[in-house]
Amino acid sequence: MKAHRRVRRGNKPSRLLITPMIDIVFQLVLFLLVSSAFPTKPAIGISLAESSTAKGSEVFELVVSVDASGKIFMNGEKIEFDQLVPALGLFDSRYPVTVEADEKTTNGTIVKIFDKLSECGFSEVNLRTREND
Repeated sequence: MKAHRRVRRGNKPSRLLITPMIDIVFQLVLFLLVSSAFPTKPAIGISLAESSTAKGSEVFELVVSVDASGKIFMNGEKIEFDQLVPALGLFDSRYPVTVEADEKTTNGTIVKIFDKLSECGFSEVNLRTREND
C-alpha cells in the first residue's frame, strides 16, 4: 500500500534546500584547515647533522639557519652576519631560538652565531639535528 501525500490547494510540495547545508560544510572545512597544524620543513637546502640523543623544543619562534657556504638565514630570509644583532633585537629574548646548521658548516661559524644570540639575551637556544637513519 502506497502512502500518498495530499497537497492542499495553494501549497507547494516541500523541497530540500541544500544551499545552507553546503555553506555549513564549507565553514567546517575552513575551520579544520585553519585550526590544523602542518609540519614545516626548512626552505633552505641544508643537511642537518645526525644525533641519536638530541631533543629540542617543539615551539619555534625564531630559526637561524646556516648553509654549507656560510650564508645565514633568519626565519628563511637571507641576512648578513653584521646585521644579525639588529635583526635579533626585534624578537623577544624569552622565546626559544633554533639554530639549523649544515653538517659542513664550520664550528667557528656556529660559535659566532651562539655568541651573538647570547649577546642579545637569548638563553634557550637549540641546535637542530636529524635522527640517525
